[in-house]
Amino acid sequence: MKHRFALALILTGICISGCGEKKEAEKEYFQKLNQWVKILNEHKDTLSAEYLAEEFSFTDARGQELKGRERVMMGWQQLFRIFPDYTIDIESTSSPDKNTMAVFGYTSGTYLGMHSEAGENHWKIPTAWRISFDENGRICRWKEYGDTKIIYEIIRSNQPDTDF
Repeated sequence: MKHRFALALILTGICISGCGEKKEAEKEYFQKLNQWVKILNEHKDTLSAEYLAEEFSFTDARGQELKGRERVMMGWQQLFRIFPDYTIDIESTSSPDKNTMAVFGYTSGTYLGMHSEAGENHWKIPTAWRISFDENGRICRWKEYGDTKIIYEIIRSNQPDTDF
């Protein structure tokens, strides 16, 4: 009986210690994520690479993947040209494990900045992300989930008709 009690104390101590480490990592990752999203939402000409791992991987909602920090950063710059008011709004986060965050919110933008009273070129969609961090605390994986159908419909509706 004494051994079970001692084992329970040891395991509880490990859990408390591990849980505290997880909470600290969550807090650090949440701060880095918020800083990175702020940078994205500001559409800087040169995105700061300090938050992203060199081997960064981005997967969009259609399953298309880009690998490599520089390549992904160029992709974001292209996205900002197409949607100059592109914005990420984070509503909530969850951390299923020490190095991963589940993020929930919205993305929005206006195709080529062509605003109209009817708003037909503007979109806002619920979006979720799975974001992973490497051992240095840098974002190494960004996977996006959302129904992007409206975005592609807006792009198609603004393309000139061509006869083939």
